[in-house]
Amino acid sequence: MTSKAGWEQIGDAGAWKNTTVGVGSKGRLFTVESSGKLYATSGRTGGWDEVGSGYNTQHLAIDGDHLYAIEADGTLYRVEPETGAWSQLGKKGDWKGTTAAVAIDGYLYTVSDNTLYETDLSDGSWEVLGEEGDEEDGWNTRFLFADNDTLYSLESDGSLYEIDGDDGSWTQIGNEGDWKGTRTLATLGGQLYSVEESGVLYKTDLSTGQWEEYGSADDFGATQLLFGTGKAVYSIEENGNLYKLDL
Repeated sequence: MTSKAGWEQIGDAGAWKNTTVGVGSKGRLFTVESSGKLYATSGRTGGWDEVGSGYNTQHLAIDGDHLYAIEADGTLYRVEPETGAWSQLGKKGDWKGTTAAVAIDGYLYTVSDNTLYETDLSDGSWEVLGEEGDEEDGWNTRFLFADNDTLYSLESDGSLYEIDGDDGSWTQIGNEGDWKGTRTLATLGGQLYSVEESGVLYKTDLSTGQWEEYGSADDFGATQLLFGTGKAVYSIEENGNLYKLDL
């Protein structure tokens, strides 16, 4: 094995085969399957519990003690991670067309129609953050993510930005296009872990944009989703296997 990260399979083989979206927090993974079921998985053992059903979730975020789900119809829900109980926030369909989402410190940040939005998670009220955009002069975001309460964007051209959550202003990190072809990503402890279409795993220092190859395509070529929580990064593979990467 050529990876710098040691890894081990946890849980039952193939148990996460139908996972569509997920998020990690406090040593657990929360995932939604194509069946509409919501699961909580222990990051230590891989043991899982079904905590809800009936979901058609496009984006899943977590902040504090709650999950937040944007459904296919664009409606936002607050979800209790222990029971799966949910309550609607804001107006039905207000988040239709969302392409990326992440929650930080009581707010949900989303991109749709090349515009960045901030939603107050206490009541579902939202506002444009910065200026409304278009295809030529706006957000073309593939991933929104957070680390240490800081907001980041990875754009479709492969460029990485740190975003000011107060006004939507941004600062480029690293070189333009360095993360082109990223398939999935996760953050942990100030580091960005990303798998490219080639299957290679990279680690990036978010304070500088400096990156290094961290795992080979032989080990990560089948990775579909990455999650960071606790002291590890987790990979769900095409065959539904779950791996823990001890960093």
